[in-house]
Amino acid sequence: MTQLQSLETDPAAIERYFAKCEHYRLSGVSHPFFRDWPLSCPSRFLTPEALHHWHRFFWDHNLGWCIEALGSRELDFRFSVLPPITGVHHFSQGVTQLKQITGRTQRNAQRYIVVVLAGFPDARVVTAIRALMDFCYLAQAPAISSTTRDKIAAALAEFHQHKQAILDHSLRRSGQTKLPLKHFNFPKLELLHNVVPSINNVGSILQWTADTTEHAHIEVIKDPASMTNNMNYDAQICRTLDRDEKCRLFNTTISLIQQPESGRTEDGGDPDLEDKIDGGMNDDDANFELAEELWSPHRKATNLFAVAQRLLEAPPGSIPSPLRVFVASSTAFHLNREPSIRHMSIDDAAQKFDLPDLRGALGDYVNCEGAFAQNFHVFGGPRRSSHDAELPFNELRVWYKVRLQQKSYHDLSTLGLAFTVHAHPPCWPWKYGHYDGALLNIDKAHAWPSSSLAGHSVILVRMIMCPTSHKKHQDRCPWAGRFLVYAECLDNITQANGSVVEPSSGLHVLKQATRASGAPFDAPRLYLRLEVFVKQKLVPASKPDASLASRIFNEIESIGTAVTQAQIARQNAQSNTIPPSGPGSQPSLGYDILDARYDSLKYERRYLSIVYYQITHLGYFSPNEVQKSIDWLAANPNDATMSYILAATLAAFNSAEPHSFPGKVRKNLATDKGTITYMKRQLAPNTYWKEPGLKATILLKWTLFMAETRHCDPTLENQQGFKTEELESQIWDAVQADAFTYLAAALIQFHKRTHTSPVSSFAQFVQFVPEQQQKEPLAEEFQLPVLNMCDVLVRSLLTYASSELRKIKQRQEDLLVSVQTDRSRMFRSIAPPSSEIKDQPAPRNNIAMLYSLIGVLYVLLPPERALQFWGATPTGETRSLSYMELTETSAGKLPSFLQWAVWSTQVWDVDMTMALYDMLSGLAKGQKCSELAYNFLARGGGEVTPGSSLLNSTGSYNPGPSISWSTIFALLKSWTSPALSPRMNQPPSLAALFGGFGSLAISQPHPPTQQPPQHIPIRPKDVLLAQSFLRLLSTVAMSSVAVHLAISSNTQFCAIPTLVSLVPLGIPLELKGAIFDALAAFCEPGAGVAGVDICKSVWTLMERVKVINVRAPVSGRAVGTGAVLPPVKGVEVELDEVEAVYKLYPATIPFLNLLATLLHTPKRLSPRSLLADAEPLNTIPESLGQPYRLPGIGPYVSFMVDNVFAGLPRREYARHSERWRMNDLCLKFVERALAGWEIENLVRASEDGLLRQETVIPLLIHPGFEVLARLLTNSPLQSTILSYIVDGIEGFEHELPSEEPYFLLTIIRVLCIIHRVLEIHDVFLDVLVPILSEFDSAPFVGTVHSMSFYTRFDQALTYGTKCIPAIATYVVYPAYPELVLAVRIISQLSCSTSVTSLLILIECSPDSERILSGFRQLLDIDSLDDVDMAETTQSIVPVLVLQTEKPKSHWIKLSGSQSLTSSSVTRNVKQRTPISAISSCSAVQCQRTADENQGQGCRTTAQGGDACRTTFQCPPSAERAVLPYHLPALHAPSYIRCDQAISAHEGRLFVRHLAVIPLKVPEVSQESFIDDRSRLLTSVSTLRAFIDLRSQILDLAALDLHVLTNKGHHKGVLGILQILFRTENLQDVGRWGYN
Repeated sequence: MTQLQSLETDPAAIERYFAKCEHYRLSGVSHPFFRDWPLSCPSRFLTPEALHHWHRFFWDHNLGWCIEALGSRELDFRFSVLPPITGVHHFSQGVTQLKQITGRTQRNAQRYIVVVLAGFPDARVVTAIRALMDFCYLAQAPAISSTTRDKIAAALAEFHQHKQAILDHSLRRSGQTKLPLKHFNFPKLELLHNVVPSINNVGSILQWTADTTEHAHIEVIKDPASMTNNMNYDAQICRTLDRDEKCRLFNTTISLIQQPESGRTEDGGDPDLEDKIDGGMNDDDANFELAEELWSPHRKATNLFAVAQRLLEAPPGSIPSPLRVFVASSTAFHLNREPSIRHMSIDDAAQKFDLPDLRGALGDYVNCEGAFAQNFHVFGGPRRSSHDAELPFNELRVWYKVRLQQKSYHDLSTLGLAFTVHAHPPCWPWKYGHYDGALLNIDKAHAWPSSSLAGHSVILVRMIMCPTSHKKHQDRCPWAGRFLVYAECLDNITQANGSVVEPSSGLHVLKQATRASGAPFDAPRLYLRLEVFVKQKLVPASKPDASLASRIFNEIESIGTAVTQAQIARQNAQSNTIPPSGPGSQPSLGYDILDARYDSLKYERRYLSIVYYQITHLGYFSPNEVQKSIDWLAANPNDATMSYILAATLAAFNSAEPHSFPGKVRKNLATDKGTITYMKRQLAPNTYWKEPGLKATILLKWTLFMAETRHCDPTLENQQGFKTEELESQIWDAVQADAFTYLAAALIQFHKRTHTSPVSSFAQFVQFVPEQQQKEPLAEEFQLPVLNMCDVLVRSLLTYASSELRKIKQRQEDLLVSVQTDRSRMFRSIAPPSSEIKDQPAPRNNIAMLYSLIGVLYVLLPPERALQFWGATPTGETRSLSYMELTETSAGKLPSFLQWAVWSTQVWDVDMTMALYDMLSGLAKGQKCSELAYNFLARGGGEVTPGSSLLNSTGSYNPGPSISWSTIFALLKSWTSPALSPRMNQPPSLAALFGGFGSLAISQPHPPTQQPPQHIPIRPKDVLLAQSFLRLLSTVAMSSVAVHLAISSNTQFCAIPTLVSLVPLGIPLELKGAIFDALAAFCEPGAGVAGVDICKSVWTLMERVKVINVRAPVSGRAVGTGAVLPPVKGVEVELDEVEAVYKLYPATIPFLNLLATLLHTPKRLSPRSLLADAEPLNTIPESLGQPYRLPGIGPYVSFMVDNVFAGLPRREYARHSERWRMNDLCLKFVERALAGWEIENLVRASEDGLLRQETVIPLLIHPGFEVLARLLTNSPLQSTILSYIVDGIEGFEHELPSEEPYFLLTIIRVLCIIHRVLEIHDVFLDVLVPILSEFDSAPFVGTVHSMSFYTRFDQALTYGTKCIPAIATYVVYPAYPELVLAVRIISQLSCSTSVTSLLILIECSPDSERILSGFRQLLDIDSLDDVDMAETTQSIVPVLVLQTEKPKSHWIKLSGSQSLTSSSVTRNVKQRTPISAISSCSAVQCQRTADENQGQGCRTTAQGGDACRTTFQCPPSAERAVLPYHLPALHAPSYIRCDQAISAHEGRLFVRHLAVIPLKVPEVSQESFIDDRSRLLTSVSTLRAFIDLRSQILDLAALDLHVLTNKGHHKGVLGILQILFRTENLQDVGRWGYN
């Protein structure tokens, strides 16, 4: 106003007045309407306006930024795939093409914008948009507190903090020029800063919105104007409004007149509400409500709370029950009076709504509620009821939707709008159903919205139902009048920063929750359908012998007879097949055909046996089939399929949920009198079986089966077969008949097929019958079911027969005490002569055998299967829990058994202690189990308590039982320090605990260094006991990094020094091997810097105690200062003088494993450790061996290579597998020495100019230097490696990998060694060797050789004619995918300048045709999802392309092999030139890709015509098509000829390719591997292939430009340049005449 008053110009002089106003930036209004208002200011009373300042601001700016960020197409797509919500507008076609945008449209779009933008790569952009949305929504609150006001200011500040990201991505653009803007200078953004001051001045801003006036403009102006003739608007609009008012008044008058007479009707209400409810309203109230109805807005919220209250007050019987409108907590619910489905069976509902566990969920609800229904019950957790549980009702009433209403968030006296939640099954237009999300209150102590998400769970409403019961039983069934909801839980994923919301979007990230359950509905849907098919079609039978199980068993028997006949015919067969020479002559099949038939019959019989097991496991068997199986087992205990039939028989007696179908079948079997009589007769002690152990196993399982059935049904206790004395007697008979020994022997034999080290100390000398050792190995897919069957048997035994086990243990201990002689049936060599013990029965120890059986079993089972023994609960995330595991969660029998086993073991009972350690070792397998086992032993075998936090055992020794870390380590330390006096806190009579250990406590001085080692007399049992403890120590250290760090860092234990100091003592070699295994467990990678320090300490301690002769001369290296001592002790002497003599190698094999474990490689570390550089690879101390020899581990390398590896052929072996094991460990050492040698750092350091002596010295000390030096010279190591490559082919021809697993590992390691040498030998020869002469490197490597001293490894491969063809031959064995590494080796050789005869060597090989066939098979593999396989496949073409300058027929065959799918192209391959073959190959590939694009998941937009256009829509296939052109074109000697040949055959092919290749990555229509309903626009393989493809096409276009320029074809050059810089339309190419 002061500025207006200062203007001296007359406002009537408009031009001059406006000129003066412009100086002050005034609008030109001379008399503002507020000029006479005292104490008024426009900045106070002119408040921000929501409709234009916020909603329009969002549409003009925020949405525009999002369109630029995602693209209009992607933005519309994201809007369209959002799930529709009733009551909220759904943009099915997106938002970018909308016309006539209203404020409501803008507000609806704002609801989705943050979730639509979520996932944008730059989180700052998402944060900025989200902050603006927070600002707008908070500012629209009808009531604003100071806290809300501060949140509004903070949201705007957060936007300004992140808004620069919008400019960085050029998302803000000019509306006219579309050019990027680098500022935020526009008025609406500035106006946002006035919101908070306006709130302080006038309160909530929402009350000043222009929505009301804008809506009035529509009703008063726009709608009446639409009824005019578009002339003289004012008069016609007024006349229309006047007529509308008169009609409304007339209707009001008529309604008021008629109201007293007829009363108010309910026909205008909600049709879904209960009608005819008399609320007792008087006439005045009725008139008021009538006027309110006539004059109030047409759409008003129905008060469901009031309706529910009126229904509660209604007279009984006047309304249907249960009430369709009711209130629960702060929410009112309303369901339609009539359900969507009146009556539907539970099974039909489960199928219609795709809920396989509906019956089980209802069973859990009924069992949980009991006689009283509650509003809150357990939500989630494992499913207790089976999928076919019995229910007190059979039918349901189903509703497809429910309406919910709550009070306003800001004002509880105000009603909110009712919203609808759908639970609609699949139908049109919802192909997959319509299931809305909701918040479920699961804790009555919390309420929405005051508690936020606390006490609530996010769910998908899958089904709304009410059980149907007879009216007579409704009062007695509390569930009959309740509405139930099947809810699918969604977990709120915690973010990396610990927050429950995603930081940038502020949204909760939800994931479909999984539930632990053992029910079969957890299986894939296809399996469920197969199960239904088997139930309905295959299993039912009219006759007992006509069931599916009986037919399969009969077929197994008949095929067994055929196998026997085929075996006899094969043994008598001739070499070749002889056809009939004439009429009447008999043909004779050759050995190869009969052998193939024999293998086929065994395969068929084996898999029929697996099917038979599956049928009995599912419960589809009869008592007759069980009896038939037992009779067969009694007569055929050594049959090849005995293990399968035994597993099927025992599966028939497995535990099952009593109310499930398998449970009912098994109960019928247990109570069948005929079966009880048969089993009693067949399993009686006087009944003869060929294998008593097999009979004892079945007897034990049958007895436990009967005990479990009696436990579930106590009424059977006094019936025949279920009496207590009968069951106890049968368990005793089974145990006395060596059931435990039989099972342990079977598991040990199973373990020996894949492992050489013993798995048990107590049971490792179990005597096997010859037939048991000659059994065929189990099929790989059947191994886990057999182990699971043994697991169920053990759990049943410990659950239902624990008291009998205690009695057996007590009885046998009493018998053992009475025996005066200490004899062991395991050590025959130390037993008295047979004449002395002939009349004395050997004492039995069945409980010790049980302990060993449990240990062996859980060693073979997957990790973490023994969690329940330690008191923990398995999660069930990776597998479904069995019924016994679910039972154990409430029974707690297994921890009690473990507690009893520890405390009942006497310290003088070595056998029992040994077996106990065997059991603990098996139970400790797995990270969680090992941590629990560590805690258990740290407490001295105290109470079994779950938990993973490691206890600290640095205190005094635990004076408890012998099962503790403190006691055992004290014993081991007493071994190493016999002269030391007992510690003050050492357990009393420590030497008397074990007889053999007592001799260690004799005081004697330390032997001098040069004297023979101290020999300690130890009994064999003491060796086995120490082995069992060390096996437990190895298990816990191997399974958990935290445990092995806790043990190794414990100063009281001194674990590592104690173990190493035991090695030079005169202890048995078996014990020394166990010590090496324990040290190897502590040296495994993954423990970070602390783990590397452990490895360095092991190297240092082994050097100190001279495990081998560390001062011996090293081959090829100079010896340092100090005298060279001959080997007088150590592993070297024991290998040659002890182990080689007895042909057993119990110490050398673990020592070789320790040396290999001490070398860490990148592949053995986790990717996170590699990226963070958290764990160094070098585990060798820098000064190791100095000053008496060169630093490093040269003596160990020499021992490994020169002594062990080179001496393998001359040594003899009692177990042939030990030779292959030692061979594998030596190669593992060589492989890891090369893989962990980071010589590539030398190249990077030289490129960065940071090459220093400190960088080179660690490379010289590393064993990789010496190993590579040996491989690059004519050494025995090089010769052996090359011979393995050639001889390995013969091993594969004779199927040696199936007989000896270590043979396959040997060949794989040899290929890895060759591949690694070819990778680094150039760096070694060209960089490292010259550097050695630049400084004094002799103190580190000894003699320094020049480059001429070494031979390139690729040259060494070409010295013979067999090595390279042999490497290429490995591709012909597709059954071993690891061997495709040979392709990479051939690819490396093809790029080598030293190998010029690669194709000649392969072509001249007798296996050239097989090699070609193998390459063709690899080219046909669709390996786009496997990066390694994809890289290998891409390596095939350059193998032969880069090795030729002349046409090669094999290369033509290889390139043209792709043309086998197109006969038309095959006929065109006539000229024997490489280019013709490549062109045909690529043409076929283009056509083939066009046909397969739909299967590849790539979108194709071409409508016919050029196949290459379609090809380039799928980059992975297009890359294959272009690769044959690209490689020869880039080869210098042939690129001109390549271009000429291609031009002759294909025209300007590269120009056509360049014209059709798109600029953006083509989209792929494939589902996300994350089940979040997202769509993938591309994939890693597609993006990588597209980038490579564009690079190759540009290379080819550059070649074309070069050739055309040299020829002076400027028109062609111009055409290519126009394609590059102007257009990519293929039609433009036709104008240049290139088609």
